[in-house]
Amino acid sequence: YWYFKRQQELVPDMSTYLYLMQAFMGGITHANILYSNRVLKNVWTVDEASAYPTMMLTKKFPSGKWYNYRYVDFLHMRDIKCFLLHIRITGLKSKLFNHYLSSYKCLRQSGLRSDNGRIVKADMIEIIVTDVDYDMILKSYNFDNIEYIKIMGSDKKYLDKRILKYILKL
Repeated sequence: YWYFKRQQELVPDMSTYLYLMQAFMGGITHANILYSNRVLKNVWTVDEASAYPTMMLTKKFPSGKWYNYRYVDFLHMRDIKCFLLHIRITGLKSKLFNHYLSSYKCLRQSGLRSDNGRIVKADMIEIIVTDVDYDMILKSYNFDNIEYIKIMGSDKKYLDKRILKYILKL
């Protein structure tokens, strides 16, 4: 009952829900452009079966209502808030050969060049991302300018201890 009641309190309004849905990206799997369409030999990989439970136990998640923030608040509150950012980026160009942003997530775009749906460069894109995605964009791309159209934030907390105990039990 406590969990159901808590979840009901966290249900966002429709516009916030649409922002959350637009920001969701899921897992990142994509071929490196240097190796696509080639057969590679002697390649190995390791599947981390415990990665998702570990993240649920060790990371903080949005756990409150979403409110609008200013850019200056975003810069100073990153440790205590999770953020959604509606941004417009101009002069975007990838630094890496394995591209992070998916073109299908863009609300608007112009001058786009992509590698199998992943953005290599663009004159302009408009996209909604999480603060985690934002950090990856800063690491993965060079750009001329970022315009912050809307910034929303929610409290950043660990999951409830009862949920953590249940994850450990499973």
